[in-house]
Amino acid sequence: MKKFFSAFTVLELIVVLGAIAILLTLGIEFILRFRSNVEIQTSYSEVVSAIKTLQNAARNSLKIFDSSDQTDIYAFIPSAEQKSYIFEGCFWDSGSSLNATCLPAEIAITTIKGLPAEMLLFGEYSTPEGVVSKGFCGFERKTGKVFGFTYNASNLDVYNSGTCIYTLRNEKTGEEKRVNMDIGKSTIII
Repeated sequence: MKKFFSAFTVLELIVVLGAIAILLTLGIEFILRFRSNVEIQTSYSEVVSAIKTLQNAARNSLKIFDSSDQTDIYAFIPSAEQKSYIFEGCFWDSGSSLNATCLPAEIAITTIKGLPAEMLLFGEYSTPEGVVSKGFCGFERKTGKVFGFTYNASNLDVYNSGTCIYTLRNEKTGEEKRVNMDIGKSTIII
């Protein structure tokens, strides 16, 4: 009596292992892309939440600085290395100029919040004519009205029209999400 052994040939095993390798490669790429999307969405949600929290704090707050002739602004400032953001108190003498100064406030609102390793945060100001420059936004105390700030040689220029744009970018994938704010209003466009 003969015994028959049934088995896979070497060629069949190579084909099956190749198919498994291709599926694993596609699966890993999908998982990495999914992780990247989750990271940018989570960071975006945190930034939007921080901006809204700061605007609410400005609306419902006490005066940041002692001087009565200054306009208090609660500012949301991306750090220089673009890996974190800072809440600071800013002020300007609204009766005489549109130059501002930002300092750690006399009340404790200065906060530094880090972002995940691959994330960068940029702040920009866009004039009504569409000219874009590096800057950030802040919220006026009591009203929550948005003001734009740009950097100049000695201090900050203040704007009450245009758009403030925060861009969150994943360094590895290049994916971006933006938060736009209409300056002079109290609206945040998500």
